[in-house]
Amino acid sequence: MFKMKKPFFWINQLKKDFLFEFTYKITFFGQFLGIFLTAISFFFISETFFGLESSHLESFDNNYFLFATIGIAVIDIVITIMRSLTFSLRESQSFGFVEILFISYISPVYIFACSAIYPFLKGVLKFLLYVLLLQIIGNHAFTLSSVCVSFLLFIVMIIPFLALSFLALSFVLYFKQADPINFFINMVVSIFSGIIYPVSVLPDFMQKISDIIPLTHQLNSIRYLLINNSLDQYIFSNLFFLHVFISIIFLFICIQIFKNIIFMAKRNGTIGNY
Repeated sequence: MFKMKKPFFWINQLKKDFLFEFTYKITFFGQFLGIFLTAISFFFISETFFGLESSHLESFDNNYFLFATIGIAVIDIVITIMRSLTFSLRESQSFGFVEILFISYISPVYIFACSAIYPFLKGVLKFLLYVLLLQIIGNHAFTLSSVCVSFLLFIVMIIPFLALSFLALSFVLYFKQADPINFFINMVVSIFSGIIYPVSVLPDFMQKISDIIPLTHQLNSIRYLLINNSLDQYIFSNLFFLHVFISIIFLFICIQIFKNIIFMAKRNGTIGNY
């Protein structure tokens, strides 16, 4: 039976993921060039509204450039985390070592959770680059404390999306098809979570949907923290702790679903099917 050393597995996984992506240098460096192009694009879009005040942006210093760019930077981390686990499974299926992942002494849950480490670190690096560009182009000074606290909010924010990633992983493992879960979640958060426009511009019935999604509140908290250098009321509310509690419970549920799917796939002998 194939055996891997658990204490150092996450380090080896981190190194493997980096080297694999760095092999394709144009794609690797191109993603960072895309940050600059995105920031420049939203800067010129925001210049269209320069000098105008909007009630929808009062909490964010009436600065659409900061509002939209921070939203893009945060959703980039979310999408990267969500795709990381299914990408790791697809990679193992393509290269023919998927069975090894499920017969080793290391839990498959731990193996795939480790595959999210590199995407998360890369997402944090990209976020820092966004912050740097916002300081240079947007002429806005971010404090070190606000950036550090925002990282803590990232941890809370990605918990439900890591859970959804395990759910998507279960779908791919069982149905052997491109999962619709990532597509559906990306569509929902893009429309309802106020990524590039304030939720307050949506119709009332759509705002009610937005209020249900934790990312809506967490994203605005990160924006408020970075732009105003202070915590908003959401962080100190019962709703915040409720979202954290539900997210953790949801993560355990999705992990259990993944374990059950592994058991079913092993029983049916379909783990290696691709």
